[in-house]
Amino acid sequence: MGSAGGSAAAEEEVAAWFDTKPSMREVLAVAALAFLDGLAEPDFEVQLGRLERLCHESGRRPYGGSLIAASGGLVGFRAPGHRARVLGELVARYGFWLWQPLREWVRSLAGAGPEVQVRAAEGVAALAAYSVKEVREEFLEVWARGTAAERVAAAHALSYMCADETLAPTALRVALEWAADPGHVRATAAAVALGGGLALRFPADSVRSLHRLGATGGPAAKVAGQSLALLLRQAGGRDDDRSRELTALAAALRNE
Repeated sequence: MGSAGGSAAAEEEVAAWFDTKPSMREVLAVAALAFLDGLAEPDFEVQLGRLERLCHESGRRPYGGSLIAASGGLVGFRAPGHRARVLGELVARYGFWLWQPLREWVRSLAGAGPEVQVRAAEGVAALAAYSVKEVREEFLEVWARGTAAERVAAAHALSYMCADETLAPTALRVALEWAADPGHVRATAAAVALGGGLALRFPADSVRSLHRLGATGGPAAKVAGQSLALLLRQAGGRDDDRSRELTALAAALRNE
């Protein structure tokens, strides 16, 4: 069976599981995993416990029926297509009573350490495929105005969004809007994102924006300078059209 067939089968499996009307604790387990896929099992248990307390759930903890597996000390979905479909089903089937505590919990993951943070950002990027407006309002903007760890999470989420051709332009637009106000703390999140996944897909836009931010002297200037320097070091170590474009553009901007 090809990948398209496998993906369709995974989607059908997730939809069928939700059709069984699983308990709230089962739903919370798969919802948590959608934002923590591939996390070490003890860490996943800790974060799932926090979500359960937010939702006032207690008792025996099932593990999402056939959707979740633990292997090699990590917790993940049994099939690659499960996470995306779980997020779609959560958006389609559940309302405020689930999503209000779930949003609060996901936002808090930014400060729970790098391993948790990066997985949460990846989950938020995956959620954007179903509700990009909510992702921007409830996660990206909140994180971008928050602590240093939250701003890094926002940058990671924008970078992960670039892996999706339909979401990448939105990620760039958000980063450029944040960068347009260098005096705002959001600009530091933009500087990190523009030196990450955004630079791979939109090298010219990223270099120009980082150059402008670095020249402002605002809070984001130092971060922008570091991001730009890292990009150019990486480009200098490669011999391809994109790397040469980055190097030439940066040189032209310095000489303006």
